[in-house]
Amino acid sequence: MAPYTLYTVTFYVDKLLPEGGPHATFRPALYIYGIGLGLIAYRFLMGYLKWALPVNVLEDNKDAAAKHRLVFAMLILGIAANLISHFFGF
Repeated sequence: MAPYTLYTVTFYVDKLLPEGGPHATFRPALYIYGIGLGLIAYRFLMGYLKWALPVNVLEDNKDAAAKHRLVFAMLILGIAANLISHFFGF
């Protein structure tokens, strides 16, 4: 997730604050805050993943977290689709 976060932050910093623009001095702060928010999101998702996919329950798959597994799979699918569409220009 860290490479994806760095790529996304770089993409939006270049789009929002061009290098020769009047607010170019805010670029380092936006990098720091963007990467920090990405790390917080990563920590939240990994904690959520540990809760939604416990190793000892997955054999029968009959617990309350089944809907959460579906939401998590959709989230991962959305991130993958975004990456594919961005790289191949769909």
